Amino acid sequence: MSINGEKVRFALKRALESMNPKFSKACIVKSVSANPTTGLMTCDCESIQDKTVLDDVRLVADFKNTATTTGFVLVPKVGSIVLVSFLADSECYVSMVSDVDTIFLNGNNYEGIVKAVDLTIKLNALENNLNNILMALKGITVSIGSGGGAVPFAPFFSAINNISPITNKAEIENTTVKHGNGNLIV
Repeated sequence: MSINGEKVRFALKRALESMNPKFSKACIVKSVSANPTTGLMTCDCESIQDKTVLDDVRLVADFKNTATTTGFVLVPKVGSIVLVSFLADSECYVSMVSDVDTIFLNGNNYEGIVKAVDLTIKLNALENNLNNILMALKGITVSIGSGGGAVPFAPFFSAINNISPITNKAEIENTTVKHGNGNLIV
């Protein structure tokens, strides 16, 4: 395409975008109001292309300044790039994010998602420690003074079984919902 053709295409595209607001803009997030207590879930953005400031861009579908329920919300980090899509001239929402600060999945009343690897390591350490304690206790023999002889502890602890097998990550991991620190691993 020639330089003149490219200029015409660009001018036509800009004119059509201004007549039809149902398009998207790449923006930089300037501020975020994602407060589950007050229900305000918006952000303010600046268009990368034309520096237009977009205030109160929706982060949730059910837009009320007092919304206290939510389905799935990606809260972008300030300074990150987002794609803002338009419903009308003055109504827009974040449709894609480059960097996430917080994710709400059906609210936040269950708090954070378990880190399966870290939890498995901690559970395995506890299970191994308990198994070692039980093994040590079963091996102790107590001498009773004044000719009372010796009493092994093993019968007292025989009712307590070792933990076997120890916890496997697959037993506690929900593979449908993934989370991390922002990095994708293959």
